[in-house]
Amino acid sequence: MTTFRPTPAVVVVSSLVTGTMGTITGVGGPPLGLAYQNVSAGRVRGTLSAIFIPISMMSLLALWLLGSFTWRDVILAAMLLPAVVVGFGLSRLVGDRLPASAFRAIMLTVAFVAGAYSVGSAGIAHL
Repeated sequence: MTTFRPTPAVVVVSSLVTGTMGTITGVGGPPLGLAYQNVSAGRVRGTLSAIFIPISMMSLLALWLLGSFTWRDVILAAMLLPAVVVGFGLSRLVGDRLPASAFRAIMLTVAFVAGAYSVGSAGIAHL
């Protein structure tokens, strides 16, 4: 069985899919979770920040150009900031203590749930 690795081609494709999914549904992480499923927790934390920040900026710019990004969105995002800080802190405390297999299982579970939510919410929106 071949181990899935985040090669440059895999990272580029999963980043593009992440940006598109994130802009359309608000849930963009599952493709990157799949790409980085066999990488250490420390590398995942550092790499995802480097990927998510520019992708998020491009998505926000696209939404702003389309007139779909308002001050209300900025306020809602600011309200989520404490959860981001807590999550980042917990990831630093717990991430390096988890066995690699447990980290992979958690990351794949989160990717599955978020992906299922994304597909489900997109399907419901079209009903």
